[in-house]
Amino acid sequence: KKHPSCQYVVMMMMMMMMVDDRCNVYGMQLGNEQIPGPISLSDWIPWIANITAMRNNFYTQYNYNSSVYTSVTQLQWTQSSFIQPQMMAHDRFFVDRVNNSYTVDRYLDDLVARYG
Repeated sequence: KKHPSCQYVVMMMMMMMMVDDRCNVYGMQLGNEQIPGPISLSDWIPWIANITAMRNNFYTQYNYNSSVYTSVTQLQWTQSSFIQPQMMAHDRFFVDRVNNSYTVDRYLDDLVARYG
């Protein structure tokens, strides 16, 4: 059985292969792999309508079903956790290059200071 996230990854890869053409259909030019926002406040209503139509079209085309995220108990934390700090093994708060040692407490203290 495939892991639920595999369906999402495959869907996103397929969407990105087609997004250039789809954006043009909806009157949006793709720039640096991001859909640019509206130019002015008066452009917002047609812009959000195009974004919504494009998203719904993708959902329909790829038979997207969000229950894969809402029905998996292990993913429920994502509904209330709006920040997930990530780090690299060479993060300056995690490694002391002078003493050539890891500083886990310093890294965790920094996270608490920044995010509570």
